[in-house]
Amino acid sequence: MAGGFYARLPDVPGALPLLEAQDALGVALAELMRRQSEIPLPSKAKRGQRVISVPLYLAPKIALHAAVRESKVSQEYRCLCLSVYN
Repeated sequence: MAGGFYARLPDVPGALPLLEAQDALGVALAELMRRQSEIPLPSKAKRGQRVISVPLYLAPKIALHAAVRESKVSQEYRCLCLSVYN
């Protein structure tokens, strides 16, 4: 790794420059949603750790993703309700 500050996201693996941590977190969470995977809840920050916030543009999408996964409604039914067809 080159010089500078690096962030480790315990819930989303990888080391990256601190200034890019929020963007990298957003990319990782978007990929989890694309794969229709469960998004882990953030672990509690330990002493001396900084908290990286989820990008604001992504927070509503994550909430919707979690609600849809929790509802266990089929993709076909969701598409029908939204008038979207595969």
